Amino acid sequence: MRRAGDGVLSPDEEIGLFGELCVLRALLHHLPCHIVADAWVGPLDGLQDFAFPPGAIEVKTTAAGGPFIARIGSLEQLDTSVIRPLYVAAVRLVQTSAGLTLPDAVADIRCDLEPDTSAATTFEVRLARSGYRKESASRYVRRFAVVGMNYLAVQEDTPRLVPTNVPSEVRSARYELDLDAISKDRADLATVLKTLGVC
Repeated sequence: MRRAGDGVLSPDEEIGLFGELCVLRALLHHLPCHIVADAWVGPLDGLQDFAFPPGAIEVKTTAAGGPFIARIGSLEQLDTSVIRPLYVAAVRLVQTSAGLTLPDAVADIRCDLEPDTSAATTFEVRLARSGYRKESASRYVRRFAVVGMNYLAVQEDTPRLVPTNVPSEVRSARYELDLDAISKDRADLATVLKTLGVC
């Protein structure tokens, strides 16, 4: 996730961070707090958002209607020759008055992590690196609810652009991928974590 320069995340960055926090909280239902906090490497300029070596989970979030269009930030982001197993967590949100604001989502995770001081500290450091600032919390007034969270296994035949399938002259690329058009290789989180070897 790109870090905001003025202390306030852009609307897209707000949605992106909300989605990462949704996945983080889901992970806390399966794994110890310190493992989840340490795995959240997206704010540290990690190639994927959650790293469970040798594998990873990349989070993509949308609050738009229609097909789930994910923005892929580089040729390496979905490259399974570097990181495997690799999953894309597709988080679909809807804006609703019954939902949570971004500060609400942050507060829920702080509550979950409170018993583990080390994990809580790690979370706060990475939250700050993501561009979220406590003093700007009142600026985030949109409320979101999760209406879908799917985990897509990235396989050799998954449609994507990686260094091995583009001309060598292409040194970098950003592109969009329709996740709804990829109907196979979906798994629940328990299966994902078992495949990653952490549960």
